[in-house]
Amino acid sequence: MHRSTGRLCRYHNVVAAASSAPSAPDRPGSAPTPEALSRLDELLGPGQVLIPGRDDIIRYDTDVLGRRSPACWVARPNDLEDVRSIVRWAYAERAELVVQGANTGPVLAGVPRAGRHQGIVSMELCRSTIDVDVLNRTVTASAGVDLASLNDALARSGLTLPIDLGANPSVGGMVAANTGGARLIRHGDVRRHVLGLEVVLPDAHATVLPLLRRLRKDNRGPDLKHLFIGSSGTLGIITAAVLAVDPLPRDVATALVAANDGSGVLHFLTLLEARAVEHLSAYELLSRPTLEAISRHLPSGIRWPFEFPGVPDLPPFLILVELSASDSAHGGRQSLEDDLTTLIDQSASRGWVADAWFGRPTTLWPLRHAAINALHQEGPMVAFDLSVPRSQLFETRDQIIALVADRAPHARYADFGHVGDGGLHSVFIWPRELRVERRLREQERLREAMYELIAAADGTFSAEHGLGPENESAFRRYSPEIRHAQAALKALFDPRRILGSVDLS
Repeated sequence: MHRSTGRLCRYHNVVAAASSAPSAPDRPGSAPTPEALSRLDELLGPGQVLIPGRDDIIRYDTDVLGRRSPACWVARPNDLEDVRSIVRWAYAERAELVVQGANTGPVLAGVPRAGRHQGIVSMELCRSTIDVDVLNRTVTASAGVDLASLNDALARSGLTLPIDLGANPSVGGMVAANTGGARLIRHGDVRRHVLGLEVVLPDAHATVLPLLRRLRKDNRGPDLKHLFIGSSGTLGIITAAVLAVDPLPRDVATALVAANDGSGVLHFLTLLEARAVEHLSAYELLSRPTLEAISRHLPSGIRWPFEFPGVPDLPPFLILVELSASDSAHGGRQSLEDDLTTLIDQSASRGWVADAWFGRPTTLWPLRHAAINALHQEGPMVAFDLSVPRSQLFETRDQIIALVADRAPHARYADFGHVGDGGLHSVFIWPRELRVERRLREQERLREAMYELIAAADGTFSAEHGLGPENESAFRRYSPEIRHAQAALKALFDPRRILGSVDLS
């Protein structure tokens, strides 16, 4: 076992959270007084509490898309005891707080809610533990450890957490949002990898739930950790996690494959699943408008892999396909690249795909990861993180495109995403010169129509980004029964409603 120099804090006795819960919601109201903030500063020590005016906190209360929502204060705990001190203080002062990981989420869940006097608990300093158990194939990590650092540590033992994202989120943030990513088709979402959690409840005692276990089987009752996976930081503060990890792949084949229509995209996928499902680790889609944006805003260091004469020669769809195996010998058979070549040739003979470009993962994956930043540079945008049954994906996509002319005639449409698992990032971009009032009206009309369309397709408005003020209205409208159940849990775990930017009441 490789063990870091850091050490997780000892567990504290669990105190029943429900015993102190009031019969009716006890809502926070005004901002903490200067005296209250001074007490928090004394609890945590110098440099761990930041105050507007005294300190620069813009990077904390500005989200990944550049939207700012001012915070009353920012607290930066170092460990479990610091987190408990913050919670006990917030409970006593009736101070609202939002937990923030690496602040990479696009639904405003990691910044204060507009119009509320909220502070931010940034977990960026909670990074002391990365404890790799090679024989158990697990890693125990503090909530603030980022994905890149985690995988760097795992790689030294020949292991990896196979969650691939265009961003670099923290462990706690990935668990709170139940991150999916580009390799979900084979490895599943974060939930599939979580074996244990350490969680601080927002009650009077800052109760610690001791769920941080490395067991793959434990049937003593309902598995409480699942209440916090995908909870978007509304029920408790995740301070550490035990994650099941996989061996690093030894043999990888990647290719960009051009398809002329959605039918070809799906038929090629079904062929791969029929002939190479044990090796299919990614199936990502880039549409022509997204490719155009990437070509205009190609980050330095990324090579454009094509020799297209111009934009008209770009294919309607480009698929990033990856096959991988942990055994470099590949069972004594031909290489994965040979397998992929054969399957592409078969698909081309059936008219499903038109061309392909093979390359190293380090060459092709950056192109896929450049998509959202390239689109963001095109102009003011609204993005939807949707998922529908794969069989309905391109039918739904056609309906989305039809909405643009009707509800947002000034917008351009582009998309990309995890088509292998039915996920699609739909992006609408407005001209910079369009009057703000006109753009906001179109955005609101489009948003309402999009949510209705996704619901009619038996889909979801939040495939992997979790809940936040950005999509809360859809949650209220289309998931009332689920919201009521979550509100009951919220009342139990968070009796004073001090936690989270999502209103579940």
